[in-house]
Amino acid sequence: GAVSPDGTDVLVAGMNGYARLISAEEAGDRDQDVELLTGRNSTILDIAWHPRGNTALLVGEEGFAKRYDTYEHRITYVNGTFSVLGYDLTSVVWRPSGDFAYVAATDGSVWKFAEHTGFERLTNLGSSPVTDLSCHRNYNICFIATMDDGIGVIDGDHTISWIGLSTSSTWVGIDCSNPILNECIGFASGLISRVIAINTIEPRLSTV
Repeated sequence: GAVSPDGTDVLVAGMNGYARLISAEEAGDRDQDVELLTGRNSTILDIAWHPRGNTALLVGEEGFAKRYDTYEHRITYVNGTFSVLGYDLTSVVWRPSGDFAYVAATDGSVWKFAEHTGFERLTNLGSSPVTDLSCHRNYNICFIATMDDGIGVIDGDHTISWIGLSTSSTWVGIDCSNPILNECIGFASGLISRVIAINTIEPRLSTV
């Protein structure tokens, strides 16, 4: 599930193409629910609202990549879905400028996405499953959590670098919820959490 940027709605999704919009303030009121038709039976694994809050991206197994539109409550295909067909898409995130989203998969692939260009696969990728993507709230700097390849950083030019001394942990999540501090938090198996110190001038020099 994901809360809309204005905090009024929660978009939830899951197995067999299930998706529903519920009220964040009156979550128990079923009369306010909006049942959404995805047209697929794939399991949806992640959701990311656009920073403006008028749309959201949903990704999942078997190349599921669709957009939810708040105006008509419709879920439709995005441009270039053939590029990710067959991939199990685990994570999606919009960078704060709202011009590009990043989508990742279980084989280590990461794409940048915009509706006018579709999906473009990035280079210098890892080979293990990507478990999470997260972007700083004020900088176009994003991070990749992986099972075996450590933590990657995506700079403003969509270039991926890998943070040294991060491959010894199995990373399961990254949280960049604080817009003021130049840091994110990485979570790894074994109850491990680490601060990711962001170098805003040279993102590739960020450290764990």
